[in-house]
Amino acid sequence: MRVDLEERLRSQLEGVRTFESGATRHDDPNRVDWLRMMSLPVLFEYARYMRAHREQPDGSRRDFDNWKLGIPQDQVVESLFRHVLDLAALHSGMVPMRDCGKREACCAIMFNVMAYLHNLIESGVRAVEDDPPVGG
Repeated sequence: MRVDLEERLRSQLEGVRTFESGATRHDDPNRVDWLRMMSLPVLFEYARYMRAHREQPDGSRRDFDNWKLGIPQDQVVESLFRHVLDLAALHSGMVPMRDCGKREACCAIMFNVMAYLHNLIESGVRAVEDDPPVGG
């Protein structure tokens, strides 16, 4: 079954997308477009980083989401600062404190920023004072 052009245009004006096949979907202009908002190459690099850092010094492997159990904010900021210094040194052509490259430093920064923000959200800290409570 084919939907004629007039019907498709009318449904678009009403906030519904009608495909040539006749299938329909809500057409919310404010929905998050994850593929356009995020960088897939960056996400793949971050996944490689996280996979490479699963192994513990004792040889055991932690779960990918182990960090969500909670890392104190002071520890997160200390680690973030260390990795920012590594990236700044690499960017300036200097030798970083740790043996890492720019990509690894960027991923470590991403990890720490994500951990810090995760902790804020989990603790109910609002983005702006007038925002409703997180989750409500």
